[in-house]
Amino acid sequence: MKEKIVKNFSLKVLSVVCEIILWAVIVNVNDPNTGYTFSNVTVQLINTESLTNNGYTYEVIDGGKISVYVSGPKSVVTDLKTSDIVATADLSKVSAFADYVDINVQVIKDGSVCTDVEATPKTSAVKLSIDNRVSQNFNINISNTGSVAEGYSIVSQTIAPNTVRITGSSSLIASIDSVKAVVDVSGMSSDISMAVPISIYDIEDNILPLDGMEVDYKAVIQLTKNVPVKYSLSGKVAEGCAITGTHISQDYVTLAGSPDSINNINEVVIPSDKLDVTSLTRDKTFSINISKFVPEGITIVSNKTIQVDVKVESTYTKNFTVDLSNVTFTNSGSTGMHTASVSGNLVVTVKGSKAAVDSISEADIKMTIDLSGLSVGIQTVPISFKLPAGCTMAKEYTAQIEVGADNQEDTSEEQTTTAG
Repeated sequence: MKEKIVKNFSLKVLSVVCEIILWAVIVNVNDPNTGYTFSNVTVQLINTESLTNNGYTYEVIDGGKISVYVSGPKSVVTDLKTSDIVATADLSKVSAFADYVDINVQVIKDGSVCTDVEATPKTSAVKLSIDNRVSQNFNINISNTGSVAEGYSIVSQTIAPNTVRITGSSSLIASIDSVKAVVDVSGMSSDISMAVPISIYDIEDNILPLDGMEVDYKAVIQLTKNVPVKYSLSGKVAEGCAITGTHISQDYVTLAGSPDSINNINEVVIPSDKLDVTSLTRDKTFSINISKFVPEGITIVSNKTIQVDVKVESTYTKNFTVDLSNVTFTNSGSTGMHTASVSGNLVVTVKGSKAAVDSISEADIKMTIDLSGLSVGIQTVPISFKLPAGCTMAKEYTAQIEVGADNQEDTSEEQTTTAG
């Protein structure tokens, strides 16, 4: 038996080797090795809590998607898909200040790791930016886009919650300028209740990344109407002073309410006791909240605070010489006379602002005398004056006139007038 085994032993060994080589050649011919590059393989970050639990945040700068070269039997490689390539980066293996995390790649087919292929990432590590993680509360502001229906206005609007706590890198938090709930109200004519997303903005109004969050938005929309604002002053300014002008910050105000309530309002009146100028010696601005002067159920949607400017100046006086022959007589028929005369000149003093007084002349001073109840003869009577706006008489003046009876010839001489 032994002789049979050792007989031609070298030939037998050579035969086995040849068979192995032949088998390898046959296998290689039928299923040769090959390689293929898979692109856009997403790198999965694992154990991220090792950073976030320690107060850090991170951002992938490079290596989030990579290419992987896989080599092995053609029958295996050609059957693979990108989803079979699993790339991971373990954040627990870096410190908070590391720049890179190594990438590990495996080929997993049908839940099992393929050991007969070799996978090599063309990018060996993920580059990270690691920063301190901080939290801060921000107020949420409402920002409307578009316009409600014509003739309507938003009376009130609220959001809940109205603040948000944002957690992120210190650099991200520092870049936040505002947080807004943006609501499109285009064409709205009735109350609104809906959920709206919020967005965060930097100082240049660029939107910054933020996980989706919504707030509850509610708005009351009512019919509007513009009505005039009326006012008057009460009291008298200090002696020696005069009011030279007034100005109201807005002549009209916009009201909102139901059609029945708003159609009955034609003006808003500021009571005169709210604009008391008693003893004023200089200019004053009155700030009046007019919301208290509209009926219940009516809302002011324009500016609720009205400013009334009152200009006060020290009195300026100037003397004018007027011709009494220019006096106009009134009510001459009520006493039975048919003649009345007055002549001569009278020096009168006019007061007011310098600009107003300097702008008039003697011709602008109109004089009248009322003959009601006067008897025939020479009478001393008051003169009534009509002056341009901003001017008044410094005191009262009288004149002597002669009143004649019906059919009586007027034989009187000129009378000398005196100022009372």
